[in-house]
Order: sequence, then structure tokens, then C-alpha cells
Amino acid sequence: MLKIKNLLLIFISIFILSTASICQSNAIEDSILINLNKINEKTFNNTIYYDKVIKLFWDNENKNLLTNNKINSEIKRLEGSLDKKRCTDININFIISHLYLNTIPNEDIIKSGQNYFENNFNKATGYEYYSILSLLREMRIPFRNSNKIKDGIEYYNKLENNVTVKKDSAALSIVYQVLSGFYNRLSLTENAEYYMLKSADYLNDNQNFKIDNPLLGLLGKQGKINRFSVLGSYFLDNEDPKYAEKYLIKAINEFNNLNDKKSFNESSYLFMQMAKCKSQLRSDSATYYFAKTKTIINNENNVPLFVAHYYMELGSDFLWKGKLDSAIYYEKKSIDLMDSMKFIIPSFFGNLIPNYYYAKIKLLQNKPEEAIIALTPEIKALKQFNLVTLLLKELKLLSEAYLTLGKNKEAVKVLNEILNLKEQIEIEQKANKLISFEVEKKNARRCNWNCSSEGTANQ
Repeated sequence: MLKIKNLLLIFISIFILSTASICQSNAIEDSILINLNKINEKTFNNTIYYDKVIKLFWDNENKNLLTNNKINSEIKRLEGSLDKKRCTDININFIISHLYLNTIPNEDIIKSGQNYFENNFNKATGYEYYSILSLLREMRIPFRNSNKIKDGIEYYNKLENNVTVKKDSAALSIVYQVLSGFYNRLSLTENAEYYMLKSADYLNDNQNFKIDNPLLGLLGKQGKINRFSVLGSYFLDNEDPKYAEKYLIKAINEFNNLNDKKSFNESSYLFMQMAKCKSQLRSDSATYYFAKTKTIINNENNVPLFVAHYYMELGSDFLWKGKLDSAIYYEKKSIDLMDSMKFIIPSFFGNLIPNYYYAKIKLLQNKPEEAIIALTPEIKALKQFNLVTLLLKELKLLSEAYLTLGKNKEAVKVLNEILNLKEQIEIEQKANKLISFEVEKKNARRCNWNCSSEGTANQ
């Protein structure tokens, strides 16, 4: 009898929790519809309903609102009630607020983003134009966080052809930046470098640089800092610090030439990459760059994501110095912060993989079991996000842990997985072989066609 009562209590609890979840989900939808309905020609000057709608979009934790016909109809109605800026903000926020929700099918996000872009980009100007370009850049996320990276490459290659005809340098730069990121995910570093250099080449000082520009920091001079620092990070992930350094030096030189350095919001990322680079080069100047990065992060109110990355890289620096106690202290702090804030591995600040360094330390301490425990969930996440370069590194470390533990069968299985990945990369490299960017530019000059941003115009 007692067992039956306990089972009934369990079923009732599950029912209550699921009902509460449904009610909460419906409450979000109802609240959005109520506030959207209150926006009309008489109230559009009052931002209270507009602000509430955008906040509610971001408060949504698991519901796919993109397929909600009522919400879509209300948003469509606003085109006749709101000014262009607010209407754009509602449409863009509605789509991108779904990007980081694990429960939303990537196909729905891709479809919504593509539809909005294709229906609005050609007629957009000013703020609306740059907002839609921002959406175009963010649309890389559902492609690369699924098995649709190749679909993404195909889609953005088509866009390249369209915006090339229009001689739109800002749009071309964003398209090439996204393509670079796709190829980097596939561990096709040469292709990633090629497209990132093309992206940088299409940046110029004539591109809109107002404070309210959604692409602030990604166009003009600031955009070049972004492109070179990200390019440097690609080669750091490949543990090629000498090659990475040349791009990071370019990025810092561009940063030093800025008239208003305070307006650049990626300085902590830039100097973090140089600190990591100097650490990989075993240079004493790493200490200087870590200190500079920490000062910038402190001035930016210690954003938890930035702090988690700082702890990870500092721990890695202590690791190569042989200071294992300090190394494990900082890696643990990074892991704790990552877990408490529910950070995923990829973000605009780079890839957060403290468990990799934690596992390296545990192997040095002859504790392979703990290394395996640390690596297993991180490897699963790397597969989910198609981060092939980092995946290869972690699989190699996992095989070493199995061998140390005497589990040869498991080690061989992992080594076979590594071989299969490398074979796939080799096939992709042959299929996507490109001439270098420098050679392409020389060939273009011989044809009297300037392929740089100086020969293009902005919309």
C-alpha cells in the first residue's frame, strides 16, 4: 500500500511540474500577444509596450515562438504602426532570442532568419540595413551548431554572388567572416584564413560607424582589429603561436591607431589572445599581457564569461611553467564559473574548454581516471558544436589517459576516431582547395580589377 501511495505521489509531482511548465510557457506567449496588441498608432510613442515585448522575447527559456502564427501576425501588423527602427528591433530580437535555446530546432531559426533577410535586405537603409547585416552574421550559429555547416557554406556562397553584384563592401565582409568561421569549425584552417583576410580587405573607413550601429566593432578600423585577432585565435587553437603572433601584432597596431579606444568593446579579447600567444611561445611577456587583460576585465565590471576565460588561460600558463597547484586552482575556478553560469563552449569570446587543461594536469599527476571524467562531457559538447580542431586535441589526450590506465581497447577505439576525423579533413581540404589570398590579389591586379574594399562602395 505504501509503495502505491509513493508511486501516486511521484506521478502527481511529475504532472504538477509539467503543468506548471506548460502554464509558464503559455504565460510568456499570452504576455507577448497582450503587449504586441497594445502597440498601435496611438501608443507607438510610448516605449513601455515595445520594451516589454523585447524583454519577454529574451525571458522565453524553451518555447519555439517562431512558429506561433498569432505572434507572427501581430509582428507583421506592426509594420504599419511602428517606426522602422522599432519595427526592425522587434523582428530581429524575435529571431535572435531563439539562437541560444537548446530546445529550438535549428531549421526553424534558419528558415525565419533567411525569410526576414531575403524579404527586407534589398530595401533596407541606415539602421535597418546594419541591423539586418547583424542578423546575417548571427545566423551562422544555427548552421554551425548542427550538422548543417555545409548547407551554411552553400547559402553564404550564394549571398556572396548577390552582394558582389551590388558592390556592397560591408555585406561582403560579413559574408566572408561567416564563411571563415564555418571552415575553421571544420578544421580547414587555410580556407578559414583565406576568407578572413578577404573579410578584412572589404573593410573601410567609409562604413557606418555611429554608436547605435548594431555592427559597431565589426566594421571599419575596429572591424580589422576583430578580424586579425580572431584569425590569430584560429592558429592558437592549432598551437601555432608564431604564425598567430603576426596577426595579433596587426590587430594591436590597428588598436593603437584608434582615435577612440574606449569605444572598442573587444579589447579584453584582443589582449587575452596575445597573452595566450605569448604563453604558448613561452615568453616572459605573457605576464604583462595577462596583467593588462585583467585590468581591462576589471574595468568592464568583471563580466563572468570574460573572467572564466581569463582563469582558463592563466591556468594554462601556470601549467607549462610546471606550477601545477596554481594551474589546477585557476582551471577549477574556470570550471566552477562555467558550470554555475551554464556557459557553453563557443561564444563571442572564444572557446571555453577548462576541462581540457584540468585533464592535462591530472595526467601529469598520474590520475588518468580523473582526466577521463573531465574530458568525456567536454568531448561530447565539442562534437555537438562541430569544433573539430579542439576535438582532435581532446581525443588525443583521452587516448593517452586510457593508455596510462592500461585500457588499450578503449585507447585504440579513440585513436581510430582520430584517424577517421583526419581522413575526413584531408578529403575536405582537397575538395575545397584555394589559392592563397595574396596570390588572388596579385592575379586581380594583373587583370586591372581591384578586389580590395577600395574598389567597392557601401550601400
